[in-house]
Amino acid sequence: LDVIVEYKEDTSALQRLQGWGVAFNVATRHPLGSGFVLDATPVDVWMEYANFHHPDFKRANAAHSIYFQMLGDHGFLGLLLFLFVLLSTMWMLLRLTLRTRDDPQRRWISHYAMALLFGLVGYAVSGAFVSLAHFDLFYTFVVLAGVLLRESRQPVQDAKATAAVPPLHAPPADARGAAPASLRPAQPTQRAAR
Repeated sequence: LDVIVEYKEDTSALQRLQGWGVAFNVATRHPLGSGFVLDATPVDVWMEYANFHHPDFKRANAAHSIYFQMLGDHGFLGLLLFLFVLLSTMWMLLRLTLRTRDDPQRRWISHYAMALLFGLVGYAVSGAFVSLAHFDLFYTFVVLAGVLLRESRQPVQDAKATAAVPPLHAPPADARGAAPASLRPAQPTQRAAR
C-alpha cells in the first residue's frame, strides 16, 4: 500500500492549490473578478495567473472550492456577498429552529429549518473542495429559509376554530347530513307496467 507522504506528490492536491492561487491572483488584479468565466479561461491565460507550473497540467482547471470560485468569478465583493448570504441564512435557520421548537403548532417549522441548516452546513464544508458556488440547490435553500421565516410570522389559528371549518372538498350537506339532490347520482327510473 503506497502512501503519499507529501502533497507535492499528489497532482490532485497540486491542481487545487494552483486553482486557488489562480482565483486569488485574478481577484487581486481584477477586483470584480472574471465574471463567471474562471473555469473557462484559456490555458495560456490560466498559467499567467498561476503561482507555479507543473508538467502534468496541460489545461485550465476549476477553482475546486466554492469560496475560491466566487473569489475568482466575482472578486472580493462577490465573495463577501456570497458569504453574507450563506452565513445570514444559516443564522436565520438556527434562530427559527430555537424559536419554534417549543410551540406545538409551529414545531414543523423547527424541523424544516433544522433540515435546511444541516444541508447548508454540508454544502459549506464540502464546498471547500468542489466548485459548486452556482449550484441551484443552495439558492433554493435560501428561498425556502425565507418562506419558513414568513410562515413563522403568520398568526397562529386556534385549533378549535380550525376544526370547525369543513374541508374544501366535502360537498354541502342538508340537515340530515346527506348530499343535496342536485349532487346525488341519478336514480334509474322504473318502467311503467303495461
